[in-house]
Amino acid sequence: MIIFSFATIIALLIAAGVGLMLPPLDFASGARLLLFHAVFVYGAVVFRFGGAMTFAALSGVIWDLVNLPILDDPQSTELLRPGWSVIFFGCMAAVVNGLRVHVLIEGRWDLHALATGAVILFHFTAEFLYITLLRSSSTPPELSFTVASKIGATALFALLTAPLVYFSLSGVESLCGSPVRERLPFH
Repeated sequence: MIIFSFATIIALLIAAGVGLMLPPLDFASGARLLLFHAVFVYGAVVFRFGGAMTFAALSGVIWDLVNLPILDDPQSTELLRPGWSVIFFGCMAAVVNGLRVHVLIEGRWDLHALATGAVILFHFTAEFLYITLLRSSSTPPELSFTVASKIGATALFALLTAPLVYFSLSGVESLCGSPVRERLPFH
């Protein structure tokens, strides 16, 4: 299980790097193709609750460091402090970990894909609300069509690429000799 844990962390780092290298998709309102959240959801499902929380904290730190603003504007740096993603990823891991039995024993890769799309949708909507509320605390945030379509398209592309991540990491799990499915109760 330790080898598979390190392999999953390496896959998370690779997914973060790939997400940085891929350009925004102009035909989809500038949406991005992100594999990071699909790897996160797989780890949150595969590991037991304590491991999932540890993986969520690591995912939050990596996400914040990868998306750390390098700006001279003190207002932007103040708004985007690292750390809030750890809380978000922890909450999402707690919810997604409940799908553990269905995804692993029943092999429901479709639940993994739906959870990935939902995590991205909630993550970027929460991030948008967080930044908007910090910038203008007196007015409620307006979600424009452009922002909503960008968030929705990113979630859709993540949902469509999640099966690739699921089957790839399932293969890595088999190669590592760490079949998580055999150690689950009710199997």
